Amino acid sequence: MLSSAATKEAADLLIYEATTQMETELKNGAKGSISGLGGGGSREFLSPMIEPLWQQSYDPQLLNAVAVAMAEEGAPSSINVLLPAAAAPDGQDDVRRAAAVWALTKVYTKNAVPLLAEALDSSPMGSRTHTLAFTTLTQFVDGAAAQALMHWLQAADGRCAHMALKWITETRFPSQLRAAEASLNPATPFRDEKNREVIRAGLKAYRAGHKLR
Repeated sequence: MLSSAATKEAADLLIYEATTQMETELKNGAKGSISGLGGGGSREFLSPMIEPLWQQSYDPQLLNAVAVAMAEEGAPSSINVLLPAAAAPDGQDDVRRAAAVWALTKVYTKNAVPLLAEALDSSPMGSRTHTLAFTTLTQFVDGAAAQALMHWLQAADGRCAHMALKWITETRFPSQLRAAEASLNPATPFRDEKNREVIRAGLKAYRAGHKLR
């Protein structure tokens, strides 16, 4: 009830219980409930409250809950925390890294798109940051993510063709299919035409697969 109340007071109480409660069952319940605080980008008060917990805690249960709350809220400041943590080298902070990687699968709000798009454009292809940004953007229903992916593909060279193919053939969202179809227009510029041809092939494979079903 507290996690779905959508108020700062409820979040304050859960955080207080999760960090100070001595009774184990209540403490663990409060930790778990923090994961439900993310309001899909509608709770501006939340990020400043829970981001310090992410930075200061070493409790795996609390880190997992906070990471999910940050991801589902999708504030740029939270994405800017989760993405580097998820891309950290093995052995550097594995508990925090695992929590961040899992949380990124819960990112779905439009307010997270610009920072993910920036990471996709600026990170070396094949790096963890690049791969995580790409994968996270492919899970959005919102068309802004599809446009960010297409903008990157238009500017990228042919080395990313395998990623384009994976994106198109595995997508679940009409917004992403529409962006792919629009890119087949000859007026749409591509740095490397190989990427357009892979999108064309991906759409053909996607349609064939769905016909078989």
